[in-house]
Amino acid sequence: MATSSEIKARAKALAEKTDVNSITPKEVGGIMYDLASHSENVLRNGGTLGIRKVYESVSAMEADGINPVDLWGNPIKKGNLVVIYDGTTTGVDNNKVYAFMNPGWNLATELDAGYATKEELSELAKSAYKHFLIGNNNAVVRNDVYGLIKGNTYKITLRNTSWDISNVTSLNGTLFGIFNVYNGEEQWITSSAVSSGAAKKTYTFIVPENSDYIRIVGRANIDVKIWYELEDITAIKELSEDIKYTIYQNEFVGNDSEIVTIPFYGLIQGGRYILTLENETWDISNMSTTVSQGNMFVIISIIGGVEHYIAAAKLSEGKAKKQYEFIVPENSDYILIGGRANKGVEVKFNLESIAKIDTLLGAINVSSIYGVNIDTANKVLDFGSDVVLAVGNKSYIIQNFHSDPAKYRSVSYYESDSGANVILFNLDTKEIYAKPYSYTRKEKEVLIGSVYSTYQTHEFK
Repeated sequence: MATSSEIKARAKALAEKTDVNSITPKEVGGIMYDLASHSENVLRNGGTLGIRKVYESVSAMEADGINPVDLWGNPIKKGNLVVIYDGTTTGVDNNKVYAFMNPGWNLATELDAGYATKEELSELAKSAYKHFLIGNNNAVVRNDVYGLIKGNTYKITLRNTSWDISNVTSLNGTLFGIFNVYNGEEQWITSSAVSSGAAKKTYTFIVPENSDYIRIVGRANIDVKIWYELEDITAIKELSEDIKYTIYQNEFVGNDSEIVTIPFYGLIQGGRYILTLENETWDISNMSTTVSQGNMFVIISIIGGVEHYIAAAKLSEGKAKKQYEFIVPENSDYILIGGRANKGVEVKFNLESIAKIDTLLGAINVSSIYGVNIDTANKVLDFGSDVVLAVGNKSYIIQNFHSDPAKYRSVSYYESDSGANVILFNLDTKEIYAKPYSYTRKEKEVLIGSVYSTYQTHEFK
């Protein structure tokens, strides 16, 4: 597979060709194919968590201690996990999890085998991308993360910036911090002190070239959990501006008037997705009159156990949209997708993550996204006095383009049937405005968020 450096070199060579017919379709197609393959590889192997391979026995694993490959044929990296399972319920080494040490293996843990409930499986799915430290009063607790790519930029996002530290008396110590470990020695990268009383919401860092692994540390009262998420920012930014990749090809099966939903864990909070239905209509002839005003198709975010509708199509309309574009809310626990159909009817769909650099939005001034004030009485959004948006490799200081502050301090939104609006930034006019969720976004419009209301509670995401 071509490396990112090789692809960049070939792209540069193409850009320097100026003669008529000097660029062949084969050259262009070759770069696009290699770029798609490289992106898929980054997405599949960008993280270190999860079980990479299953071995039938410890001896089979130990025999594979030099240059092993995972279930997809990719090299297993230092710190990646494998599990032992011989296909029976009696295997003496079943459920043992080992970490690859390059070369050789270390026993990491032993899973407690048993039958899992649906709720337990849901929690397991969430734990694949959310991690935590468990407090022990003054003692520093730590997680060691292996396999991060040297030179890449990573972001850690904390669920809460403050937690119970009433029993922590080491006021000069570290409340939350990130360290590089090299030859057994800790090298400070970034941290927040206990004396500050609170951590930052996000920490961005580059993995040093001499890194053996990264150590994440913290302090909290005994048994208090410090939740955080770890993302590879470099891997995300290396995606092609035109690459769209399918995350899930799935379906829900109708059960007459009962609404059927499928949970999706692990979607990137703040990430943009497109859901495409195979058919906009399906058989709903068995729906009872009691649900005739209910929903035929829904996309719902679950936040703290409460449903927040992102999009919906009503049974009374008789059809859904072909495509739905949406942003996963920053504090979303998971997404539900489903609807109603006659019993046994299969409703198939694809869920795709959009990686398009020219519409990749970052908030330089966090208040422009997370500090939006919502006037529910007048239905307007106030983005604050200093609004800076970053789109791709360009930044826009919004107040520099408009003499009227109402352009960004009084942005009207609508009450729509689905309870949702999309918030757009126009690259030509530099205006921020809201449109109904059914609106089809134009080329120069960047999706920066959504406003939706559930039980009269308005939120901006």
